Formats: sequence, C-alpha cells, structure tokens
Amino acid sequence: MGRRTAGAGLAAVTLIAAAFVPVAVSAVSAPPASAKTTAAVFPDFNHDGFADTVVSIDQQDIGTAIDAGAIEVLYGNPFITGVVAHHQYISNQDTVLKGSPITGGRFGENTAAGDFNGDGYDDLAIGEYGATVDTAAGAGQVHILYGSASGLTDAKYQNVNQNTAGVQDTAEAGDQFGHSVAAGDLNHDGFEDLVVSVPREDLNGETQVGAAHVFFGSATGLQFAATQGALYFHQGAGGGGIGDAAEHNDIFGSPVAIGDFDHDGFGDIAIGVQGESLGDVGTPGPQAIAGAGGFHVLYGNATKASVGARHQFFTENSAGMPDHATAADRFGAYFAAGDFNGDGYPDLAVGADGKTVTGVANAGAAYVFKGSASGITTSGSQLWDFATPGVLGDPVSGDNFGDCLAAGDFNHDGKTDLAITVDRRTLNGVAGTWHGMVLVYPGSASLLTLTGAKSFNENTPGIAGFGAPASGDQFGSIAKTSDFNGDHYADLYIAAGGKAVSSQAHAGALYLLKGSASGVSVSGAKFYTQNTPGIEGSAQANAWFGGT
Repeated sequence: MGRRTAGAGLAAVTLIAAAFVPVAVSAVSAPPASAKTTAAVFPDFNHDGFADTVVSIDQQDIGTAIDAGAIEVLYGNPFITGVVAHHQYISNQDTVLKGSPITGGRFGENTAAGDFNGDGYDDLAIGEYGATVDTAAGAGQVHILYGSASGLTDAKYQNVNQNTAGVQDTAEAGDQFGHSVAAGDLNHDGFEDLVVSVPREDLNGETQVGAAHVFFGSATGLQFAATQGALYFHQGAGGGGIGDAAEHNDIFGSPVAIGDFDHDGFGDIAIGVQGESLGDVGTPGPQAIAGAGGFHVLYGNATKASVGARHQFFTENSAGMPDHATAADRFGAYFAAGDFNGDGYPDLAVGADGKTVTGVANAGAAYVFKGSASGITTSGSQLWDFATPGVLGDPVSGDNFGDCLAAGDFNHDGKTDLAITVDRRTLNGVAGTWHGMVLVYPGSASLLTLTGAKSFNENTPGIAGFGAPASGDQFGSIAKTSDFNGDHYADLYIAAGGKAVSSQAHAGALYLLKGSASGVSVSGAKFYTQNTPGIEGSAQANAWFGGT
C-alpha cells in the first residue's frame, strides 16, 4: 500500500456515600463549540461545579442475567478531598426503568450526557442495545434520567425505542437501537438534543445497513415523535436517505458524535460507517475493498427539518487524505472532537483501528481532520500510527491503535490534546499479550504534535504501584476526559477493563491521571476497582468494570 510522507441486585438510583473517583463521559458526547481555554466541567448532574462521571460495567451479571450491564455514576472532587460525596449504581433493576435485566442487554456500554430540558442540570441517556422490545430480542432501547440538585433521579424518566409512539420505523430483532448515543444542541435553541444509532437496522432489502435517529430537547425533555421534529437518517434511497448506497453490513451509526465543526453555533453530527466497502481506486474495474469504512458529517440548522440537509461523506480514498483505504480498516469506528489547533473551530479525530500499516494488517491508526468555516476538511489532515516518524514502536497486527480516542486540554494551553488507546498492545519483556497502552499527543497550531508527547502503561512509574501488567489487562480499553477537580486542566481516565481483581478474571479497573502544566501526570494517580470501599457490589469475573 502507499504511504504518506508526512454489585448486582441493588436498586438503581440510590445515593450512597462513597470514597471513589469520578471519570468523565468521553469528549465525544459534547465536544466544545469553540476554542477552549479551560477544561470543561462536564457532565455535572448535580450542578455543583465539579465534573461527574459515568463508569460502564456493561458486562456485569445481574442475578441470572449474563452481561445485563450496569453503570456507576460517581460524584465529587477527588483530587482535593480524596473522597466522593455520593455515587449511584444504576441498572435495569430499578423498577421505574422499562424492562428488567436481560442476558446480553449490555446496559450502559454507551451513554451520553446533555441538558435535554434546559434546567441547568445535565441529564443522562443510557443505551441498552441488547434489550428485548415487546418480542423483538436485541431490538434495543435508551433510558433517560434527569439531573437535579441531588444528582440523577427517576423523576421525569423517559424511555425510547423504535416502538415508542411517533418514532419512525419499528423495533426488530437485532437492530441494536442505542448502540451509540451522542448529545449536543443541533438547532441552537438552548436544549441539547440526542442522536441514537441503530447500526444493525435492515433497509431497502439489505441487512445490517444501519440508521440513526435525532430527538430534539425541550422544556419537558426529549421529544420522540416525527410530528415533534424527530429525524431519521440512513444511507440509500427513501425518507431520511443521505446518499451513498444501503449495503449489507455497512453498520451506519456506529459510532455517532456531535461537534460544531463549522463554528456557526449549531451542533453537527458525525456518523461512522465502519463496515463501508469501497471500490479500489487505481485498479482496473470496481474491485471492492471490504470493510474499509467511512463517515458522514450532517450539519446543524435552526430549522429542525433542515438538520442534515447539508452533509459531507469521507472515506480514506477522499481527495486530500494522507493515505488510502485497505480492507477491514474500520475507518470511522471511533470519534473524538476538540479544537486541537486552537483556531476556534472544533476538529475531529477518527479511529481506524483495523488499518493496515506498512503491510501489517489490523495494526490500527487514527486520523485528525480540521474544522473550518465550511466544515470538516481533509486539507492538512494527519495520520497517526506506529509507522509515523517519531512515534516509538512498530506496527503489530491486532494492536487496536485508535480503538478509543479522548480529547481534552491536559496542559491548559488553549489547544485540545488527544489520548489514543492501543489496548491490545503487548509490552516488550512482559509475559503474556494484550497488556495495553495509551499515547497522548498535545495540540499545537498545526494540529497534534510529537513535542511533549507521552506514553503510559501499567509499567509506567507512578502507575506501576497499582499492580504489574498482566496478560489481557487491556489498559486503555476506554479513555475519557474531564476537569474533575476544577483546576482548569483536563484529567484523564483510563480503564483496564480486562484486569483481574482478587482472582476474578476480567473484573476490570480504573486509573485516574491528573492534568497539569506539563500535560497528563502520574503524580497522585489513583486506582479503583469494584472492591474499592464504597463502590457498589464487588469484583466480578468478566464484568469489565470501566468499560470495553
């Protein structure tokens, strides 16, 4: 290929005293609308000025329901007090929530926070993409809990699925409604809106094509009916079609993200199509490149019906790209938005964790695209992987470089930095495989830079004291950012979802690293598991506490 030159069983919404540290919802959920000189305090469910966090335990078993899933919501200011005022363990055992714990429900694998009713308290949408809806197994649903002075509550609870009155389309087995969710204000009315993906939706006679819904916020909460302005998007022909073709296994809508890429005050939607197959340019005839991937950007508008009327579509074969597509790249499999060059336009980082790099299949990479007055542009875009000059290491098949991306201004210089996970990286000289690592690249006037770049793994001094890396830890299975202590430096949360705890394989653990004037720091690093005092339940095999 060519290279470029450049605790089960407890009620859900209960406030409990705890001694634990919060981790932020990814910057993907609500990226900045303009250049930031301070880290965002987000999400803030109880509006106390300190960021709260949502910790996924999406493979938690609840009773006999395997992989039913749960989340832990953690409140407080851990770097100052060392404790959290309270926390909440939330699962579908709460009798107010629609349904009940179900095998394969994966409650909470993906969440999105936003102030949907404009009352000043952030609210939380919780995907449960494996839920049975009526009789349709795996059709999926989304739960919405609203914020208050005491945090998330059952009051004003909403549920939406494709059988909800007024919602376009119908719940069908295996649709996976709620697999990805994102929040942001698409029509600039002061209420944040919700995008919900349905990546396995069948359309136009093809299977697993994918689709996405847009539900608008209001003073009474999210509005789900088409008559209230709700929108439905997909590839191919028909209502809501946005171009390209509806093809088997496109998986349109995994993931979704929101950012104001043209800085016009209206949030824009990035929609991944990681299963997209392409024709191989430069080859006689339309030779297919299976699973190369792509992504759409749908632009916001003051008129609900006009959201998405202007849109773009990118693949690795688009003009101006720093490299071209190969099979199974999965370009568009993860997003993170932030103003990496500090010019006031949010930029977009895009994962391609299956990318072939210098002939090594499935090594992985991440692209960074600039925002501009006309939206996302390939001009000046970057490609980062283990073949990038100055990046230490060599591409290895199965690394998963770019499997997760998290954006935050760790050094408070007004330019967003990017954390890139390589959660299946095997560390040199360490027994086993898939130990994992996280790379952090600072923002600069020319997007990301190697100057000041850092690498972290479980052998890094300051982290190593929490236990040596072991096979399958997958340090970096998830990375998230926010300003947890209100010091204007974004902090970094790293999950090692596969870490064994008290002989429980893949129980999972969390690391929290502070931002500082020199960027992400291991000084005062913290480590938590479900065995940490005050956290609900106890370490459970295969729970993947922290997320996958």
